[in-house]
Amino acid sequence: GKFLLHHSEVSLLEPWLLRARVRGQVTGYYEERDDRAVPQWVISQIVRGFSFQVRRGLDRLSFISLTQDNTFITQAVRFAAGDTLNNAALRDSSNQQTPPKYSTHRLQLNFQRDTRDNPLNPARGSIQSVIAEVAGGPLKGTSSFTKLQGALAWYSPTRAGRVLGVRLRAGVIDPFGSAKTFSPDPSLDPRVASVPLEDRFRI
Repeated sequence: GKFLLHHSEVSLLEPWLLRARVRGQVTGYYEERDDRAVPQWVISQIVRGFSFQVRRGLDRLSFISLTQDNTFITQAVRFAAGDTLNNAALRDSSNQQTPPKYSTHRLQLNFQRDTRDNPLNPARGSIQSVIAEVAGGPLKGTSSFTKLQGALAWYSPTRAGRVLGVRLRAGVIDPFGSAKTFSPDPSLDPRVASVPLEDRFRI
């Protein structure tokens, strides 16, 4: 079999950064993935990157963190054999508008509150998070967008001995700056195509 995703990373953690109650972390990562969302082609990506994070606990149940992340991606599009998109003219056109290399530099602010009784197998409690980030602009890079995400998960035991779990997640992305294209699909909305594959919202 072939892995659709391979990810490895290494981190250096300092729990008392500058002798304050602030956690500092430096992470380097490497990833290989195949995007098969469209049956007509496979987008193979090699991802290299590193990030810096500072995190402070606000109380026993909540924290806030600030992360600066730098991602460098190399990608190639493989068309399905026998597909109509496999003709030379359209294949060349798609390869021209899909960059073989690009980078994303982002700044991310994250707030999280966790009241679950067990993070691996919760029976009661909830977890809430809000993540706001900006990519590109003054941070440079190929893509430029703002992104806001919110998530809520709630758990409660029932009389039958089971656990009722409810999860709600929502977000919005707003690209800005000069329009780029990160997908070979010519029918895709230009604003969606200007957001890198790994940052889009998908069902």
